[in-house]
Amino acid sequence: MLDSAVLFTGYAWGDSFPQSKAVFNYPNATTAIQTEYEYLGGWQLQSRTTQKSDSQGRTIELYAESWDAISQNWVSDSRLLTYPHGTSTEATDSLLAEQWDPQTNEWLTVLYNATSYDDQDRPVIVINYLNESGFTFALLDELYYDANGDNYYTDQSVFEQGAWTLFSRIEREFVQHREVRNTTYGVIDPTTLVATNKLETAYDGNGNAVLEEAFDADFFTGEWTLNERTTRTFDNVHRVYTETYEDLGFDAPPASQTTYVYQNPSGPELALDVYAEKDVNTQEWVIQEKTYYYFGNTTAAPEVRNGEALELSPNPTTGLVRFSTTNAVLPYQVLNVHGQVVVPAGQTENGQVDLSGLPSGLYYITVQEGAVRRTGKVVKQ
Repeated sequence: MLDSAVLFTGYAWGDSFPQSKAVFNYPNATTAIQTEYEYLGGWQLQSRTTQKSDSQGRTIELYAESWDAISQNWVSDSRLLTYPHGTSTEATDSLLAEQWDPQTNEWLTVLYNATSYDDQDRPVIVINYLNESGFTFALLDELYYDANGDNYYTDQSVFEQGAWTLFSRIEREFVQHREVRNTTYGVIDPTTLVATNKLETAYDGNGNAVLEEAFDADFFTGEWTLNERTTRTFDNVHRVYTETYEDLGFDAPPASQTTYVYQNPSGPELALDVYAEKDVNTQEWVIQEKTYYYFGNTTAAPEVRNGEALELSPNPTTGLVRFSTTNAVLPYQVLNVHGQVVVPAGQTENGQVDLSGLPSGLYYITVQEGAVRRTGKVVKQ
């Protein structure tokens, strides 16, 4: 199983350095924990997500937490509960997304989804209830199938003034059960539809999607404008080898390409992916980032634990602060009372840092010695 993934950046500037890391732990057969670190002069905890599965390996809960650098504790952020449909590995009867409210100390529902199926076990009704900024919206999808069993169009409605109002229709075209065109229409009135956008997909002889093109329609002329293009190449066992994305809009960012390298000749496990952007002048690909994937505890970062309080002197201070540590050079960061980083992370020099550039107030200084993190408070005058 995947042990960790490490992202390195800075290649475009002639050197590379670590930026972030995801570490995976598996406490039991149905639980996986992904812990995210950011490199700030040392690996610093950021967040973690716990995924729970049922006996069939289907995800039934995702629980996300963020790391509070001041309290040195994990803080609830969000969770997603899913209820699988029958024995299906993908379909769900319902799902519930919640956000933790630290003010009321309770979970707030942000999305509830419920799906109904026909006698052929195909989804036909999907209802979504969304809660956004205190307002609740209800959306309805009605799915229709042709004689080949393909979902050839979907009507989308919103609940308003006590009734469902149709606002969008999605029409799909298939060749050999592969979607080749997906067109979205806005509903002006029950008899008038206006095309807004479409996605066209081309396949190779093995059924791999090698080209996707996204278009927007001009409201007045109905003419289509190509806005985005994604092209893919595949290896001889149908795994994606390269994926190239182009934004063709006005003042668009440069084209990007990701190349995938796998652990073995036929399996799906990645060893490396390389992200590059096209230089607009030379038209050459310039590597920006690389992500390395490791299996078998080769890079697992130890769980950082809290040590004793960090003693700081002088306290209060007008500038320089000395640490109660025997190591002169340590990764550190300075946070304000809101937990925001106010001094860019770096290495301490001679066991001290300079706060003279900060306004008066209370600050937290955190240093890390190996797997031990220590935090102290200091008043800046």
